[in-house]
Amino acid sequence: MVSYLYNLSERQVEELANDSLSVKYFLGLAVDDKVPDHSTLTVFKERLLRGGGEKVYEKLFQEIVRVAKTRGVEFGRVQVVDSTPVVADVDV
Repeated sequence: MVSYLYNLSERQVEELANDSLSVKYFLGLAVDDKVPDHSTLTVFKERLLRGGGEKVYEKLFQEIVRVAKTRGVEFGRVQVVDSTPVVADVDV
């Protein structure tokens, strides 16, 4: 779903999920949970595609997006940034 919505590769999804608490929350992962490796995501996507080609993949995610929108989820208007200020003695 994240890959589809943001037009990301599986490797980019792995990186995003490692860096974003909101993406981890969306995926149902705890803060300290390990994100699936990009190769695992690729295998999953290939299994979906084998079941009927790219049209099945597109239809699946279009339906998920449609249901989310009917339930009030808005895409693309808000960006959440997680940050924690840390005071550190560093050599610039």
